[in-house]
Amino acid sequence: MKKVLLIMLLALATQFVVAQDDMTIVWEAKMGHQIDYYGTDISDKANSYSFAADDKKITVFKN
Repeated sequence: MKKVLLIMLLALATQFVVAQDDMTIVWEAKMGHQIDYYGTDISDKANSYSFAADDKKITVFKN
């Protein structure tokens, strides 16, 4: 019984790994600084802004 349960858990974990590999990158942004804090304005989806910041710098961009 333990072997069957272990095999089922391994099969399920393998499925999750394969699903993650199939995900594509929609867009990627390179910041000139390390990102410690980030957020997105969700109040207005048409004109929303996001930010990425560390202790010294902040980058604000329109989505």
